[in-house]
Amino acid sequence: MIHKQFKGVVLFFFFIGIGGCQVYHDITSQYNAWFLANERMTEVENDLLYNPINNYSDVLQVLATLDTNAGKARKADMDYVIKMASNPIQYHPRSKWVDDCYNLIGKARLYQGDFENALRTFKYVNGNSTDHNARHTALNMMMWLFIANNEKANFEQVKTYIQRENKPFSRENILFYHLINAHYYRTEYKLEYAAQHLELALAVAKNKKQKTRLHFILAQIYERTGETQKALSHYDKVLKLRPDYEMRLYAKSMSYVLKNYKSLDELQKAEKFFEKKIKDDINFDYRDRLYYEYAQMMYKVDSIDKALQLLEESIEVSTKNKTQKAYSYLRKGEILYEKKNFELAAEYFNKALADLPETDRRYASSKEKAEVLQEFVTTLKKVQKEDRLLKLARMSEEEIEQFLNAEIEAEKEEILKKKEKERLAAKKLKRPVSLDSTGSSLPSIDKKKENVFPLYSEELLAKGYTAFIKKWGNRPLEDDWRRSNKPARFAENPERESRENENDRPSSRSRNNNSARKPKESDDIFASVKSLEERKAEIPRTPEELETSKKRLEEALFPLGKIYCYKLKEIPASLATFQRLFDEFPNSEKTPEALYIMYLICYDFPSCNAETYKNLLLKHYPESFYAKVIINPNYIEEKNAENKFVEAQYKKAFEHYKEGNYVVANGILQQLQKDYPKNNIWDKIVVLQALTQVRIDGDLINYFLTLDDFLEKNPSSEIKPFVEKLIKSIPSEIQDKALTIKRAKQLDNSNLQN
Repeated sequence: MIHKQFKGVVLFFFFIGIGGCQVYHDITSQYNAWFLANERMTEVENDLLYNPINNYSDVLQVLATLDTNAGKARKADMDYVIKMASNPIQYHPRSKWVDDCYNLIGKARLYQGDFENALRTFKYVNGNSTDHNARHTALNMMMWLFIANNEKANFEQVKTYIQRENKPFSRENILFYHLINAHYYRTEYKLEYAAQHLELALAVAKNKKQKTRLHFILAQIYERTGETQKALSHYDKVLKLRPDYEMRLYAKSMSYVLKNYKSLDELQKAEKFFEKKIKDDINFDYRDRLYYEYAQMMYKVDSIDKALQLLEESIEVSTKNKTQKAYSYLRKGEILYEKKNFELAAEYFNKALADLPETDRRYASSKEKAEVLQEFVTTLKKVQKEDRLLKLARMSEEEIEQFLNAEIEAEKEEILKKKEKERLAAKKLKRPVSLDSTGSSLPSIDKKKENVFPLYSEELLAKGYTAFIKKWGNRPLEDDWRRSNKPARFAENPERESRENENDRPSSRSRNNNSARKPKESDDIFASVKSLEERKAEIPRTPEELETSKKRLEEALFPLGKIYCYKLKEIPASLATFQRLFDEFPNSEKTPEALYIMYLICYDFPSCNAETYKNLLLKHYPESFYAKVIINPNYIEEKNAENKFVEAQYKKAFEHYKEGNYVVANGILQQLQKDYPKNNIWDKIVVLQALTQVRIDGDLINYFLTLDDFLEKNPSSEIKPFVEKLIKSIPSEIQDKALTIKRAKQLDNSNLQN
C-alpha cells in the first residue's frame, strides 16, 4: 500500500518536471531571443514595408515595393535578427516559438534579396509546423516573396492554397493577407480587386494611421472607377481621423474636385478654398498639386480655358515633384488634344515624357500618343512650309518684303513674350519672405492702388522690360550702356584685369574702347530669327525650284491625310486633305489610293457620299489597282493566283536557262510579258530575257541598251545592284558604241518632234 502511494507521488513529480522543462524552454525562447529579434524586425518592417513614399499623383501604395538594396543596407539589423532567432532553434528545439523564429529568419533573408533561402525557410514552416498561426504567417510571406520576384503564377497558387485552408487565421494574419493582395492588385492596376481587399483589411485594422491611409487609398480608387459617392465618403472619413497636414490637404482638395456643384455659390466657395490654400506660404511646395486639382475642378464644370491656365501655373510653380509636373504637362496635352490643337498638344506630350518615369502606368500610352502627334506635326510642317514658299513665289517683291518683315516682327514678339514668361515664372519659384530679420512684418503692397512704386508692380516691370528689349535689344547690365565709346574705368587690380581681358580685345584698339566689351553673340536673344535675306533666298524662283517645291508638297499631303484618318480619327480633315491632293495633284501615284480611302471612309461617315469617290476613281483611274478592286471584289485573290502562276513559269524558264536551253527559256519569258505585263516580278523577267537573248544572238550592243534602259527607268528596283554588275562585265568599247547609237536615236526623235 505504501509502495503504491510512493509510486504515485513519483509519477506526479515526474510529470511536473517535464511540464516545468517545457515552460522553461518556451519562456527562455520567447523573452530571451524571439522578443528581441521580433522587436528589431518590427522596426525594420515599419521602415521598409509600412512607410512607402507618397506619390499623390497616383493611387498611394498599400505597402512599399520591396527594395532589396534597402534591405541590404540594414544588414546589421538583419544579422542581429538571424543571430537571435537562431538561438531557440539551436538550444531550445522543443520550444513552441521555434517556428516563429524560423519565420523571422525567412523574413531577414527575403528583405536582403535571398529569395531562394527565404522560400525554403517558409516552405519548411508550412510543411512541418503544428502552429497554425506560424504556418499562415509563412504562407503570407510566400505570397509577398512571389510578388517581389514577379512570379504571378506562384502568387496565385499560394493564394488558392490559403483560400482552401480550414484553420482560422489570426487578426494579424487576416490583415496582412488582405494588405498583400491589395498591394498586388494595385500594382497590376486591377483597382476593383484592390478595393475589395482594402475594405476587408479595414474591417480588422486597429492602427489609426493605417486606417487613415487605407481610407485614402480607397477614396482614390473609387474616384478612378467612377464611384464618386464612395470616394467622397472615404475622403470624409480620412478628414475625421485627422491625418497629417499633407494628406488632409489632398483629401480636402480632391473632395472639392469630385463634388457636383448645383449652384454658383458652391463653386465659388470651392474656388476660394483653392485660391486661399495656394496663397498660403505653408503650401509653397504643394502649389503645383493644388493648381492641378483646381484645374481638374474647372475642367469638370466646362471652364476649359481656365483649366488650361491653371495647369500652366502648376507647371511654372513646380519645384521638386517631377512626376506631378509631368502629369500637369500630360493633362494639358490631353485637353489640347480634345480641343484638336494637335500641334500644341504634341509639345506638351513631349515635355511630359521628359519627366514621367518609364515605370509609370501611363508612360507607354502617352509615348504612343506623343509619337503619333510628333509624326503629325512633322508632316503638317512640311505642308505648311511648301504652302508658304509657293505663296511667296506668287507675290511681288514689295509684297514679299512686307510679308517677311511682319513675320520677323511676329517671331521677335513671341521670343519677348517667352522671355517675359520665363522671368515671371522664375520669380514664382522664390519663397516669399513674410518676416524681416527683426521678426516684424514687412509692409504689404496693395497692387490695386493707382500710385504704385514701379519696382513693386510685376505688371509695370514686365511692360518696361518688353519695351526696353524692343527698343535697345538685349543689352548687358553695365554703366553707360547707351554709349558707343565708354570712358575707361579704374580697375581694383589693373594687372589682373589686363591679363583677363588680353584675349578679348584686338591690339589695335585703344585702352578706352577696350573697357567696353561687346556683348557675345550668344547674348542676342534674336539670334535664332532668320534675316530678311535668308528668308528671300528660300523662295523658289525658277521653274525647276517651283516644281521641286510642288513635288515636296504632293509627297506630304498623302501621309498627312492618312494620319488624320487612321491615327487621329479626324475624318473631315482627312477628307479635305485627300480632296486637295486630288484637286492639285491628279497625276500623283498616290491619288488613286487617296480616292479609294475616301470611298471607304464614306461608308461609315454619313456626311459624304461613297459613290462620289467611287465614280471619280473609275472615271480618272480605270486601270489603277484600286479601281479594279472596286469593280471586281475578287480581284486581289485572282491577282494572287496569277502572280503565283507567273512565278512558277519564271522558275521554269530559269531552270531552262541554267541547263542551256536559251531558246525555250526566252519563249516562256516572252509569253509571260505578253500575257501578264503587270506582275510582281516583271523586272526579273525583263533581265532574264535579256540574258537569254544575248546567249541566242550574241548581240552585246542590244544587250547593253536593254540593261541600261532598265536602270534608267527603274532606279529603285531591288535587282539594280545585280544589273549594274552585268553592265560592268560588258567591254567598254561595246558600251561606247551602244551609247553612241542611243544618243543618235535620241537626236533623231528630238528632230522628228520639232
